[in-house]
Amino acid sequence: DLVRTNLAAHASVLDEADELGVDAFRERVREVVVEMAATGQTGMGFPPEYGGGGDVGASIAAFETLAFGDLSVLVKVGVQFGLFGGAI
Repeated sequence: DLVRTNLAAHASVLDEADELGVDAFRERVREVVVEMAATGQTGMGFPPEYGGGGDVGASIAAFETLAFGDLSVLVKVGVQFGLFGGAI
């Protein structure tokens, strides 16, 4: 529910992709991802001993749900918390 709520709250990012310049849109995507991270949405799949939720299934479902929104946010989350976070 948290991811769906966040997706609805930031639905305007879809319109902003057409309205903002490249640099401004990149900053907007970063802001959305930082807000998501602050709520714990991006750490659902990490082990609890490292501050995560310990629920890989929830992490996959959350990532899949993000695909219903802006794909720039999806890619940023995937790289920052999937690839980079998983490598640490």
